Amino acid sequence: MANEEHLKLLRSGVAAWNLWRQEHPKSWIDLIEADLSEADLSKVNLSKALLIQANLSKTILIQAILHGANLEGANLNQADLRGSNLSKANLFEVQLREAELVRANLKEAELLRADLKGADLRGSDLRGASIRAQQLSEAKVMAAKFTNSMFSQEEKEHLMRRGAMFSV
Repeated sequence: MANEEHLKLLRSGVAAWNLWRQEHPKSWIDLIEADLSEADLSKVNLSKALLIQANLSKTILIQAILHGANLEGANLNQADLRGSNLSKANLFEVQLREAELVRANLKEAELLRADLKGADLRGSDLRGASIRAQQLSEAKVMAAKFTNSMFSQEEKEHLMRRGAMFSV
């Protein structure tokens, strides 16, 4: 269960939360199983936070910092994560149906078994991310960046026809 003090502080507003994070940069952030659905958390700093099984459905997380956060099993369906930093985040088994991830930084993120049906990954950086091509079958990938080694040649060609970009 989530730390009630962390929840209370986060619900008091992003500015207060980010100030507290600046003052306590090494604090463990426990938001396990927190219900933050439909909240506006734009530009929030949740780097390295524990958000396991959290409900973030329909949450606005535009330009949020979630670098290294553990979101395993979280619900981010229809969340707005445009321009967010999810690099090195654990997104194993995360629900991201119809999530907006346009221009998101997902470098080296763990996305195995994540549900990306209808997700918008246009312009996102997924270089080094752990992900399977079949997870992207119903996602928007135009201008998304991947590394060459992530997929078979056939999968790569299919994604390139849909507008994905690859780098060595």
